[in-house]
Amino acid sequence: MWGRSMLRRQVLGTVLLVLFVAMTSGTVAAAVASARRADSSIGRFTEQSLDFDATLFSCPPGVDPNGFDSQYAVTTACLNPHHAADDIIDSPDELEALVRARNSEGVTARLSAGFCWPWSNPRSDGTLVADVALDTWSMPWNAKPDARKLAPGIPKSHYWTSDPAGIDQVGCVYTAQGFEYHYAGVVWGRDLVYRPGQGWVGQPQFSHDTVVKRAKADFVELVKNTYRVLLTRGLLGCYVYFEDGPTRDFVLSRVERPDA
Repeated sequence: MWGRSMLRRQVLGTVLLVLFVAMTSGTVAAAVASARRADSSIGRFTEQSLDFDATLFSCPPGVDPNGFDSQYAVTTACLNPHHAADDIIDSPDELEALVRARNSEGVTARLSAGFCWPWSNPRSDGTLVADVALDTWSMPWNAKPDARKLAPGIPKSHYWTSDPAGIDQVGCVYTAQGFEYHYAGVVWGRDLVYRPGQGWVGQPQFSHDTVVKRAKADFVELVKNTYRVLLTRGLLGCYVYFEDGPTRDFVLSRVERPDA
């Protein structure tokens, strides 16, 4: 199972985590330089496979890739640089199926989502409410940290990644931020969308994160951080479903297609 291809993806995951740390505090160019300084043994791999200027970005004419918004950088960096279009998924059903398939391979894969749905207390019988709902698809969040009575087979929040039954729940950012797993499936909600001429736009009316909504002027930056966290949980790969069509189209237009 852990052949050359898997090892290459494992190195990719390590590089992306280093780059993520740098991208939150500097430009894309600085991120690449930081990764090379951090581990000279991966410098060549970074240069060849994670050249942000040439490989991950398809920059419009006259646009400096080093000036691109760091959230855009994080989004594209977390996708496989050679198959990014395959990592943006068309439906939540397909996303769930893909995450379950990865999980069945003997590694850990989990679904998570932006905080765009209510997070209910368990029912009286300890079962979880399927709060994360998109059309005909739905799943429950992971159990709340203070949940006391849970039905058999439902893990407490701090066992969400280690308990096999965690595959049946969607991780909230407040749970997922404490974990890493091999493959991440992310539902990107409508609380953060991209609009031409405006850039990244916050839509607090779609958020159920009361802490973030109270921040008001800082809402966009805080929601960006939510997705930075969710996108960087997967060490070997990340798959994303965008609820908002124009945002999905924007990201697709900026990543390299496999047949390009």
